[in-house]
Amino acid sequence: MTNETQQDNLNYTVERIDESKIIVSIHSEPYREHTLPDARFTFRRGDPQYELWASRCTKSPQTETETE
Repeated sequence: MTNETQQDNLNYTVERIDESKIIVSIHSEPYREHTLPDARFTFRRGDPQYELWASRCTKSPQTETETE
């Protein structure tokens, strides 16, 4: 499940792996004919930034599975 968001000129994707893990990808921009790889961060429940990113991921894993 993925929730793509753009905020403050940053293009990022928030992906909930399960109820306790989130992956945040900050997408890079092309620079002089090259594009750097996306920066990826993993947060688990209990990490200081987990709740911040969880609030930006509006879908739950159960909703995604039920609609497939």
